Amino acid sequence: MTLRRHTLALFTLLLALPLAATAQAPTKIRVGVEGNYPPFSRMGADGKLSGFDIDMANALCAQMKIECTLVQQEWDGMMPALNAKKFDMIVASMTITDERKKAADFSDPYYNKDSEVLLVNKETDVYMELLAGRGDIGFGSSVVSGEAFLKKPEGKAFAQIGPAVNLDGGSGVGIGFRRGDDALRERVNAALKAIRASGQYKKMADSYFDFDVTPN
Repeated sequence: MTLRRHTLALFTLLLALPLAATAQAPTKIRVGVEGNYPPFSRMGADGKLSGFDIDMANALCAQMKIECTLVQQEWDGMMPALNAKKFDMIVASMTITDERKKAADFSDPYYNKDSEVLLVNKETDVYMELLAGRGDIGFGSSVVSGEAFLKKPEGKAFAQIGPAVNLDGGSGVGIGFRRGDDALRERVNAALKAIRASGQYKKMADSYFDFDVTPN
């Protein structure tokens, strides 16, 4: 009788293991976003976040059937906040580079942002240098320059010219994860593929950009 009870208890425990493993899949995650990088992310006067990165984060969470909370974070503190577990992944137009791979893992690219490293404090300073006549050509994000400069009155005398210049060492823009968080990264990659296959990705991108940002 004792042996049968032990066998029954062991059998019950083994049956419970798959259920426990399933229960560990996250149902809620926090997503780090920037909020000051239009048209990818911006904070409206009403305090609501919008932009391509925001739409992408929400679409991924809906595809994965995960409840997401968007956490606004200044760009300079984005990677430290991820590793301090302030949020679980970054959707903030972060270019995938070898240097960043030392601190985080990345999803497959979700768009290509053409840009070059600038010898200024921030990208908007490039436009100020052009307006002041201290520069003839400025390198920056083709998307952001259109939104923040070329479409405004002060940018009417300027235009984008020549072929795109890819960021040195970059391999597209991806979603960042803490090192070793492979389960979440694989779920996001699967969701990215599903969003592209369904046509939802193109619909979102076309609402922000008049050129193709789809990664290869």
